[in-house]
Amino acid sequence: MKKLHLLVTSITMVLMFSISVSASTHEIEINGETVKVETIGNVQVVDINDPLYDLDYTNGELVNGKIVYTAPESQKSMLRSIGSFSFTINDKVNTNYEYNSSSTWSVATQAKLLNKKTKATYTSSDHYYVVSIMQDYKTPLFSYKGKADNIKGGVKFTNVPTGTNLAIQVRNETELPNSDTYLDGKGSTTFK
Repeated sequence: MKKLHLLVTSITMVLMFSISVSASTHEIEINGETVKVETIGNVQVVDINDPLYDLDYTNGELVNGKIVYTAPESQKSMLRSIGSFSFTINDKVNTNYEYNSSSTWSVATQAKLLNKKTKATYTSSDHYYVVSIMQDYKTPLFSYKGKADNIKGGVKFTNVPTGTNLAIQVRNETELPNSDTYLDGKGSTTFK
């Protein structure tokens, strides 16, 4: 009985530790004001100062598992709305801008892999995509990395200056296994 209690206690402590380290809080600056950013769910923070993630293709960007020096020309699926959106991409796609009139904004995404030829879908915790929140199509404010594991994750911004135009970019990071495979996902945003 003591061994079972010890085992249950150990598992509970590991789970509590895993849950507690999955969320993190960061501060960024938007229009000269400090904004608090909290990660939600299964995402990793991306350093927007890293040359592979700064959206400046002249110094190289990581797209589809390769470093490229020119922006991908094709966008296989357009994100039509920033409130609720879907994407089926093999490179990257941007949303339209949304005028922010609230101080809190949440962005969440989840994705899986889709074989367009067979229509089969599958998940992979080894396949990554990057979501960037941008003030214009060139300047990321904050980025996070999600997995193609079909588990929802994202970020919550608080103290966002109102009157800010914000957009989202989703970019495939890991090389796709073949030309029939796409990153297939959905996302949502909430203003409060």
